[in-house]
Amino acid sequence: GLGGAAAGSFAVAVAHPNLAALAKGLAPALAVEGLDGPVSLSGRLLTAPEGFTLNGIDGGFGPFKLAGDMEWVTDGPRPRLTAGLKLGEMPLERLLGLAMLAQAKPVARNGERWTRDPIDFSALPGFDARVTLSAPGASFGPYKLSEPRASVTLGERGLALEELTAGAYSGKLQ
Repeated sequence: GLGGAAAGSFAVAVAHPNLAALAKGLAPALAVEGLDGPVSLSGRLLTAPEGFTLNGIDGGFGPFKLAGDMEWVTDGPRPRLTAGLKLGEMPLERLLGLAMLAQAKPVARNGERWTRDPIDFSALPGFDARVTLSAPGASFGPYKLSEPRASVTLGERGLALEELTAGAYSGKLQ
C-alpha cells in the first residue's frame, strides 16, 4: 500500500506558460522547439491506503490536449497502473519533428536500418500497466486517420500492443 496513507480527496492543478521552456528546465538536453504553448493539467486526486486515482484529468501540453482517468493500485502482488486517456487531434508531424531533432542514429548492429533486438524493459520490472489512448483524429501532412486507438499492457513478460486501430480512407486499419 501507500504506507498507511489516509483516504482523501483533493483538487489538483498544474500550469506553466510554455512547454518548451518547462522541458528545457527539467531536461536541458531535450530539444522541443516547435512545441511552444502552455502546460495545464487538472483533476481530482483520490487517495487511499491501497493507492490513488486521478479522475477527470483535463488539460494540455503545448499543442496536445489530454483528458481521462488513471489509477495506481498497490494492494496486489505487483503495483498496477490503469489509464484511459483521450487526446485531442494529433498532429503527428509535430511529434515526428521531435524525433528528427534528436538526430537518432540507427542502433542495429547488423547494418539493417532497424534493430531486431528486443527492447529492454528491465527498468520497469516492478509494476504492471494497462494504458489506452484514443483521439478524434491524427494527421501527418495530407494523411488523415480518424478515431485512432491504442491499448498497451506492461507486465512481467514485457510490453504488449493489445489494440491499434484507426479509420482511414473510408476503411478501417487494425
